[in-house]
Amino acid sequence: MFGDSVVRTSYYKYLHPKECYIDSCRVHTEFLSSIKFPNKKKKVILNEDILDDNNITAEDDYNLKFVYPYGQSLSTDINVSVIFNSGIVAYPANRSLAACTLSNNRKGKLFVMGSERFFDDEFFEKEENKKIAVFIYKPYYN
Repeated sequence: MFGDSVVRTSYYKYLHPKECYIDSCRVHTEFLSSIKFPNKKKKVILNEDILDDNNITAEDDYNLKFVYPYGQSLSTDINVSVIFNSGIVAYPANRSLAACTLSNNRKGKLFVMGSERFFDDEFFEKEENKKIAVFIYKPYYN
């Protein structure tokens, strides 16, 4: 993690700049399809999966909208899958906000997010934060 704060560069929906509303960011395709289309067959997110530029679409069905409150960006390793980033409306732009990895024996999973207030009662029901939290707390998603 860096010593930065993720802030929105323009005021929209939330008055405090550190209550960063993100509506156009790059999202891991398997993570997004699991949240948006829960009945679709799911696949395990592997360390080899990378957030690619060619997976970006502008349609609302394929965008994740959430509030990232009072958080910071993550410095990720090559062995880590980035789940979503800050997009272009937040500063610092296009930085990792959430990531996950599997253990070497593929039995353990680790999910990291740079905002602990993301799961607070104040922000839990905002935008699509609840969908993200429910997906993260599922014991098995494969």
